[in-house]
Amino acid sequence: MVARGMRGKTSGNASTKACRRAASSALRPLATFVYNYFLRLGFLDGREGLLLHLNHAVYVSWKYAKAWELSRKLSRDKSK
Repeated sequence: MVARGMRGKTSGNASTKACRRAASSALRPLATFVYNYFLRLGFLDGREGLLLHLNHAVYVSWKYAKAWELSRKLSRDKSK
């Protein structure tokens, strides 16, 4: 049984966190596309809607890749 104060907190090691972060980075653009294109009815805009939401999904992937890159640089600089 989990103690009341420990709910929602993970005590995983660094590789588990890295794996979770990689999965999140890989799935977030797909989730963004599905949300925008299907749930927000982007398919009603035809080809332009498809291209717009594909471009937005690519932007999301670049955004998370850049954040990952910056976090690695900061952690590397702190270890020096």
